Amino acid sequence: MLKRLNICTANRLTIGLLIAAVCLVCVSIASNRPPLAPSPTHKPKPSTQRKRLTFILIATAVCLSWVFFASDSPSQARPPTYELPPATHLMTSRSIVTCPSGLPHLSWVWEFSRDGSPEDIVRVLKHHNLGVIMKTHDGTNWMATYDLSPTAVTGPEQVRLLAQHFEEQGVPFHAWALVKGVDPILEAQMAAQVLDAGARSITLDLEPSSEWPPEFWQSTPEAAVAFGQELRRLKPDAVVITAVDPRPWAIPLIPLPEFASFSNALAPMAYWAIFSDQAHLELYGLHGFPPGPDGITPEFVLDVSANVLKPYNLPIQPVGDGSSADPTAWTRFLNHASRTGMSGVSVWRQELIAPQVLALLKNKAPRIPCDAVENPSTTDPPG
Repeated sequence: MLKRLNICTANRLTIGLLIAAVCLVCVSIASNRPPLAPSPTHKPKPSTQRKRLTFILIATAVCLSWVFFASDSPSQARPPTYELPPATHLMTSRSIVTCPSGLPHLSWVWEFSRDGSPEDIVRVLKHHNLGVIMKTHDGTNWMATYDLSPTAVTGPEQVRLLAQHFEEQGVPFHAWALVKGVDPILEAQMAAQVLDAGARSITLDLEPSSEWPPEFWQSTPEAAVAFGQELRRLKPDAVVITAVDPRPWAIPLIPLPEFASFSNALAPMAYWAIFSDQAHLELYGLHGFPPGPDGITPEFVLDVSANVLKPYNLPIQPVGDGSSADPTAWTRFLNHASRTGMSGVSVWRQELIAPQVLALLKNKAPRIPCDAVENPSTTDPPG
């Protein structure tokens, strides 16, 4: 859980102390000020000293009161304010006329040692009319560094063999990688090699590192620019999607403007079941997105994602919560994504998906806005 800094409290206390200091200086000057020379026609009143003493006491009380009320306790401190789109009320979802996309939903695969062998995955996905989005590398390491399976990705040639295996069985093959930014040029070159090996698209998992040692993005916006420039130099026409944690307190911690500048779409990780605890209820509210009476629902997570990603003006392809085995929640997720014009849905991840959710995904083929079907763009992601 990200730490919430007591920025507001610190600022108020600092301002209060400064004002108190100024007040006290003024009081000191007033109390030591010599009396004015009397006018030949004016005699000083006996009450002058009493009025001056009253002024000193009132000024001191005002200063001390300001300091007292400025110093909130840590439990009352508010989290830092980020520059996000106005979000006191979620933007109203409008229904969009949709048509069949002719493309399948996608299932994420992390490691073959966890999600199953390529043969088992192909059999399940083919039966349910799903495509695959398979992890090929993590930073500058191919997945064989972590995946002990004999079919783990060792490099571009293994990616080529796996792409051929899935595509020959009628399962569209997509890839994903975790970006870290430690060596952005090498990471971009590896992504280009994956695309050259047969992946229809590559999704870049861009998440903030909140623990030590860092496991996710750990570099600068300049590194993100360098990554994008190198990737687009090598693969100018490739389909590149950036996957993000759409919680509003996570978005400011990643170089999303830089990644969005060379991406075709954004894929928010819309994990309504994982996010449905008391801590998330409070954090969403504190960051300007108070959940409704039903709590954190599939619709709520999608609407928040749409709000925080709206400034980038890119298609949204949400990643569904495979830890949820509730067909009703999944139906709501798919329907709301379709109604709001989101162009594709995937699910994290293969090992977690319940049989009833697989059946639902099979029967609810992806739909996209009809104008996108009638006027296809060469930059629209295929899945």
